[in-house]
Amino acid sequence: MIEIRSISEKQAKDAMSNGEFGREVIASATHVAVILTQDWCGQWIALKHDLRRLEKKGLPEEFDLHVYELMYNLEPYFREFMAFKEIGPSFPWLFYSIIGV
Repeated sequence: MIEIRSISEKQAKDAMSNGEFGREVIASATHVAVILTQDWCGQWIALKHDLRRLEKKGLPEEFDLHVYELMYNLEPYFREFMAFKEIGPSFPWLFYSIIGV
């Protein structure tokens, strides 16, 4: 089933320093998704709705999935994180890991 978690300031800053998220995030479950976005993004609003619905229903039952979220425009380190994140793909940025890889 899905468990939604927030990315901490320390985890976000470590990712900026190291260029990727640490094992405590990407290896926290067999399946991990990391979503980096801004709260106003239409794609994020739809995805967030679907994730919350699945979490409430306890789905998917077949495997554990940790979903880490960071709406970085709401954070005091917004500009610093935006420079790190927006080098890559457009909103929302999604990283998916299976067994910590």
